Formats: sequence, structure tokens, C-alpha cells
Amino acid sequence: MTMGDFAYDEMRYNSYDNYDADEDFGVDMASVEDSFTPIPEGDYVLRAIDQKLKGTKDGNGQLVSVTFEVVDGPHAKRQVYENFNVRNSNTQTVQIALRAIKGWIKATGGSGDERLTMGLIRSLEGREFLGHVYVEPAKGQWDAKNRIRFGKCKPVQNSAAPAQQPMAPQSAPQQPAQAPQPQQSAPNLAGQQQKRPWER
Repeated sequence: MTMGDFAYDEMRYNSYDNYDADEDFGVDMASVEDSFTPIPEGDYVLRAIDQKLKGTKDGNGQLVSVTFEVVDGPHAKRQVYENFNVRNSNTQTVQIALRAIKGWIKATGGSGDERLTMGLIRSLEGREFLGHVYVEPAKGQWDAKNRIRFGKCKPVQNSAAPAQQPMAPQSAPQQPAQAPQPQQSAPNLAGQQQKRPWER
């Protein structure tokens, strides 16, 4: 590239600095969603897009930090963040986390009886499920935020799949038709000689 090329590019880009016309970009900013405003409570198709194992702030436990994403609809790509305290000195906190993870596993097609490992949690990434999202009110310095109620999560129903037809009732097995028995003809007595009374 020559010095003349640099001069041309600089003149071309600087020309926008002196552009005084009121350019309309065709966007009403009221229609732009504020990413920090929680989405309304309701059921959304969700999927996990990231998960990390972290230590707790006090250094005495571990939590699994998972990022969930809304798959479709007007709030597509919005994210919900959940922390599962899998190791904590408070046993009730651990039980709450384990129940939530179990609800997540079952909503993505698992049995809920698997052994909990990070490998299992990683295998859930990308699996869609119907999650109930609610708004946790602001508390102290923390703003209101979205949370997932895992006890209400369900598998995604595929409307494109054909409905399962009910099984037809089974009828009683038919007995094989019996061949007609040949009729026995009556003895032909016409051709037999009748005995005379004195021959009896």
C-alpha cells in the first residue's frame, strides 16, 4: 500500500466527521430491550451454554456455576445464571442444590438416578428443556434478577413428532374352522331282499 492509498483512506473515513445530515437509522429505542431488566415470569425453552466448578467465597465449599440461555421467542439469547452449592457446610443448602440439579437432569431426559459428577453436568450442555423462570426481587445492593424454578421444569414436547396412536384392543383368537364331517348315508335297504315271515 502506497502513501497515496493511506491518504485516500484517511480522507474517506474523515468525511463522516463532517456529515451534518440527520441520518435516521430506523430504530425506535423504546423497542430495544434493556439486557439488565429481568424477563417476565413464565415458561421458556432453555439450554445450558456454560458451566464451571468454583470455590465458595469462604473457601470451605464448591459450587457449580451454570449459564442458561433462552432458546427462542422475543427474549431469545437472554441468559439466566444459577449457582449450585454442591459442597457446603450447610447441609440444607446442599440439598436445595441437589434437588435443583435433579430437576434439571430429569427435564433433559435423564432418570434422575445418575451419580453426580462434573462429567454428567457437562453432558447436559445444549440439551433443551422447558424451564419456569421467575423474578427474584432486589435485595440490598443486588438488583432484581431472573432465577429458574427447577421443580417445575419439564422436557420439551416436540410438536412436529406424530402423536402416538393408541394400541388397538386385541380380539380373542379365532378358532380354526373345522372341516365339515361327511354325512353318513342311511343304509340302502331297497336293494336287500326282504326276508319272508317263515324265513325269520
